[in-house]
Amino acid sequence: MSSLAVLAAAALTAVVSTPLAAALGVRARLVDRPDGSTLKIHRRPVALTGGYAVMLGVAVGVTIAGGHPRLGPCAAVALAFLVGARDDRRPVGVAPRLVAFVVAGVLLAADAGGGWPVSVLAVGLALAVPNAVNMIDGQDGLAAATAAVAAVALAAISSSPAANAVALSLAGALVGFVAWNRPPASVFLGNAGAYAIGMVLAASATRVAAVDGVPGVVAAGLALVVFAVEFASTVVRRLSGRRPLTGGDRDHTYDRIAARLDRPHALALCVALGAAGAVAAVALGGGA
Repeated sequence: MSSLAVLAAAALTAVVSTPLAAALGVRARLVDRPDGSTLKIHRRPVALTGGYAVMLGVAVGVTIAGGHPRLGPCAAVALAFLVGARDDRRPVGVAPRLVAFVVAGVLLAADAGGGWPVSVLAVGLALAVPNAVNMIDGQDGLAAATAAVAAVALAAISSSPAANAVALSLAGALVGFVAWNRPPASVFLGNAGAYAIGMVLAASATRVAAVDGVPGVVAAGLALVVFAVEFASTVVRRLSGRRPLTGGDRDHTYDRIAARLDRPHALALCVALGAAGAVAAVALGGGA
């Protein structure tokens, strides 16, 4: 099945299923309610179930591609999704989340092989990327658009047919989701969606690194440049300010850009940075 068909199938699935997932979210009271704080910029309750539609789109895309996803990455993504779904309903403590992401990283490492360097990288990615996606999911359309760009890049540099199919399916599903998540968003990814998407990206990056070694690590890092910048800057900023690493704020990179320009420009600049990283990743990875 062609890459275009996989992308289209995943996108169409997400476009159709996202409003249904949003309606179910409202019915189940899985919504983010504005509280007048600067952290929540939306003016009405918004469903937190967009990630369910994205994951359905991924599943359909992979099925259309005829792919056979490996058990380890599937289990890691499922674990991240379940932790996020629980967190959307009632906050999960830092320690249980940390343990869950470490376990997910071990699952990715066991599947990838490649010795201890790849294992350490897999656990690091499983800890960092899902949280980075969640961090950047503070503006309508931003996390989904930048993750879609990263997924396309990872698909392009991956030499694994299964990983390629998953990354392409994720890209298509996110494109379909953005139709409903663009400003003003009618549905959010929720922690379930953000964590699962981040884990798919982490799994894809781990596979590239395991196959291509140091060049693969660099190429995957370039594909994930927006998330790497946001995660690193947030950790450094909070540590230097002696603030907790967890919790939300309105001092992220994209918030600062939006304060100087506006939110559409912040979105455009972040997507442009992700696209530049994607082009560099494909150039370095050789488009394998």
